[in-house]
Amino acid sequence: MHTTLAIPFIALLSLTNAVSLKLRNAPDAQCGTCNPTAGQNLCDVSTSCIATGMSNYCACRAGYKAVAGQGDPSVQFRLTGADFENRVFVPTGVSCDVLCDDPYAGPGPNGLCSEVILTTCAP
Repeated sequence: MHTTLAIPFIALLSLTNAVSLKLRNAPDAQCGTCNPTAGQNLCDVSTSCIATGMSNYCACRAGYKAVAGQGDPSVQFRLTGADFENRVFVPTGVSCDVLCDDPYAGPGPNGLCSEVILTTCAP
């Protein structure tokens, strides 16, 4: 009698764990990601698809940003953390041809391209 109840319970636990794992590994919806495979990343030629640890994003050249959307993370964003806060990231297909307000600023959260919003996408 206990065996009959145990099998559906174990199946339910497995399903719950699978769903939980999928949600934890899903990229943040507000931050567009790219495919790092050459020829398949769809990043604009002014950007490069780079790995940030958990996700891949189209990264602008140092000191550059997208034309519009400085406060909108669906258009462009910077990631928190010392390795990425001075880079601007954009969704696939968005170009980065505008110099940041202070393209010669130093590192830090208030440094290079600080006019672009910092976000908490999974770095």
